[in-house]
Amino acid sequence: MSNWLNQSRVTPPVDLNVMVQYFAKVTKDWPWDKVEPVPPCVIIPRHNCLDIFVEHVHVEDTLFQNTTPTPATFDSKDPAAMPLEVAHHRAAKAAGMTGGIDADVEWLKEEIKALPGYSDFNDNRHKVQQNVGVVASWKFVALVSKTYFGNTSHIPSRNGRKKITKGSIHQAVGLKSTAFTQAEHAVGIIDRYGEGGSSPAQTVIDWIMLVVEKPEGAKGLYPFLASLEKEHRSNST
Repeated sequence: MSNWLNQSRVTPPVDLNVMVQYFAKVTKDWPWDKVEPVPPCVIIPRHNCLDIFVEHVHVEDTLFQNTTPTPATFDSKDPAAMPLEVAHHRAAKAAGMTGGIDADVEWLKEEIKALPGYSDFNDNRHKVQQNVGVVASWKFVALVSKTYFGNTSHIPSRNGRKKITKGSIHQAVGLKSTAFTQAEHAVGIIDRYGEGGSSPAQTVIDWIMLVVEKPEGAKGLYPFLASLEKEHRSNST
């Protein structure tokens, strides 16, 4: 059952040709705060007289009548059919796999706060740093990867069968996949050609310590390191 609240045409001076206007529709059991009047306000004529009437419209509810439920049948010959308990198990497994990554990320975000260098990394993650700062951030990312990559997930639903992936790690440190990969690669280059490395190169050491007025951050330092590594490899062959 619905109630139709209408604003009727009124006596002169309002135009007699004005049609009866739908103001608001109020359905039974609807809360009043859900009613959306059209128009949103009522215009009161100059003589301050307004006729309002309610029209009752019967809504057929035959389509919504309860019907006697029929039990579903399980056809073992249907290749797509499976017992309900199997379907539930597969659904739970799928939900665990899709939700597990997010759960690992949230867990890692809290865990990495205890690692040395986190405070500086977190404070500078959105800044364009001097080269020495970029290297420090890269080394923190590499530390997180070394500490957690391949470890058994601590999420209970995993039952110890899944490992923490680099996908979860790069999300936890707030880097895109490419930037994360570059950070690990850059640290490998620095460990070899930087100060204290296995094959230190003064060019790399000086470039890392270089301070400029307008630093380029990782976007400037990484291409230099990648190019230098490529050059050294070419010279060694």
